[in-house]
Amino acid sequence: MVNQSNNLKLCNSQKEENKLQIYTLGRFEVIRGNQMLYEKSSRSKKLWELFKYMITYKNKNISLDMIHENVFPDENYENPKNVLKNSVYRLRKILRANQPSDNYNNIILFSDECYKLNSNDIWIDIDCFEELFNRAEELKKGSAHDAVTLYREAIALYTGDYLNGYSNMDWVVPIRSYYKRLYLQCCLGLIALLEEMNNYKEVLKICEEFMTIEPYEEEIHVSFIKALARNGQIKEAIKHYEYCTSGFYRTFGIKPSEKLKQVYDNLKKNTNQNNSNKINIYDTDKTRGAFYCKPQTFKSIVQLENRRNERKGEEVLIGSIVLKVEDCIDSKHLLQIIETIKQLIKDDLRKGDIFTLWMENELLLMLPNLSKSQLQNILSRVVEHIRKILKLEGFSVTYRCLTNTEKTKILQI
Repeated sequence: MVNQSNNLKLCNSQKEENKLQIYTLGRFEVIRGNQMLYEKSSRSKKLWELFKYMITYKNKNISLDMIHENVFPDENYENPKNVLKNSVYRLRKILRANQPSDNYNNIILFSDECYKLNSNDIWIDIDCFEELFNRAEELKKGSAHDAVTLYREAIALYTGDYLNGYSNMDWVVPIRSYYKRLYLQCCLGLIALLEEMNNYKEVLKICEEFMTIEPYEEEIHVSFIKALARNGQIKEAIKHYEYCTSGFYRTFGIKPSEKLKQVYDNLKKNTNQNNSNKINIYDTDKTRGAFYCKPQTFKSIVQLENRRNERKGEEVLIGSIVLKVEDCIDSKHLLQIIETIKQLIKDDLRKGDIFTLWMENELLLMLPNLSKSQLQNILSRVVEHIRKILKLEGFSVTYRCLTNTEKTKILQI
């Protein structure tokens, strides 16, 4: 068996205290030891854009014209060559900090009117990520357990897309897509091995983490649904099928693929013969009302919606309905009250709205594509309906919209 710890040394050997460490996946950090070299400021923005460009095309000679065209496209300098020279000088100075000059003059090289970032003496997360992935691919057939460990290490490095949120330049897009594809292959490779080991709980975790970064990858949804089913959560699998297919239709206008339909057909074979539990995938529009799910599923859906809305600059709004009861209502009666309220909420809301019993006396609701005032109006109407139907002494119900801090706590639980 291959010693996995030796494999990790392949990409971690250069991660020494005084080596420059660069993180680009989901964040941008430039670190040496405990010192953070990268700082956001308007004065140094172009300087760090230049460095990101050099990282993206590391170990390649980049002409002065290419740098000016890609990093300074809107600038009209009288002497662009001199501006670039000064920028590189400042960048070298920042990277050098308190280290001897000789150690850092070799990081950004200049030759034949070209600059090049020499990454031989730098630790960069994308290099480690790719190396771990390649080693896992080599080992997956002969040493599955070692491959699983390497896949996990690679996935842990991928906390988000390459330079996500830090650069919107055209030159970033193909590289970002490349590493996202590697991340997908990494997840699928790990999922295949975990399925062979019947470790469906970890498959669910891998899928959920992926969906928070990229909500619309069909293969991950298929793996997630299959893992739920094999974990004995048939109803949750069916509900996730409903959620993802409606999401694909709402966002892209596409109907369920043949692969998703096949997964659903397999689900139906594993359900009991109670007709009330059967859903016709060719006529899902007949399913009316809001979608009730378990808290963990609700959290996953909120994460997906949050990720999707971030791209549009919108926020996900969550409403809360809290039940307050006195001691005179026993636990059995309380459960009946809650079931009645769940049915009222389901009937009062739209298809596509989602809610869950978050705590024993609190329901959370996510109603997409609404303003805060619209959400409050709907919550008010639902609560009034509940009060009208359940005219009970020792019982009250209130509503409110969650704050951003409260929503963040939900996603972290």
